[in-house]
Amino acid sequence: SEELRADRDVATQAVRRNGYACEFVSEDLRADKEVMMVAVRSNGLALQFASEGLHADRELVREAVRSKGGALRYASAALRSDRTVVLEAVKRDGLALGFASEELRADRAVVFEAVQEEGWALRHASQELRGDREVAWEAVKQSRFAFDSASEELKASKDFLLFTVRTHPTMVGEPQVQDFAIREQAVIDSCHAVR
Repeated sequence: SEELRADRDVATQAVRRNGYACEFVSEDLRADKEVMMVAVRSNGLALQFASEGLHADRELVREAVRSKGGALRYASAALRSDRTVVLEAVKRDGLALGFASEELRADRAVVFEAVQEEGWALRHASQELRGDREVAWEAVKQSRFAFDSASEELKASKDFLLFTVRTHPTMVGEPQVQDFAIREQAVIDSCHAVR
């Protein structure tokens, strides 16, 4: 009933159990920072149901991304450009980098944090950082799928290819690993590792 949807105590109890319950509370309660704070602590993605004004509330958004890094997608553009907020998000979920501002997707420290958490986040990094040896190597260390997001120059590098197949031996047969010498060396390395 409309009366229950507008009851602050009932809403608070509901969102404490399940943050998504805020989808069903009144518009006034979705604009209530305290109610929404309880909701995002339960599930950061509940931020999507907050009133538009709360998407720009730094404290609420920080709490949301601490719960679920992907909640960054519902933050205001200004907060998606806030380095502190974005760092908190990518430490929780590296793929949240995809919701960060273009400027922060080109920030080496932010991208490095993201790929440490989820290597595949490299696909959201700036082109320049996709070619940064240390960043790309960290990404590949975390996920074999990061290889495809590395710069063409790095992917053509024997050192990078060898590192990739040593880290992920199952890639030896992949089409990306065209160089016979690299495949041969990876097989030799795998045999030595078994001994």
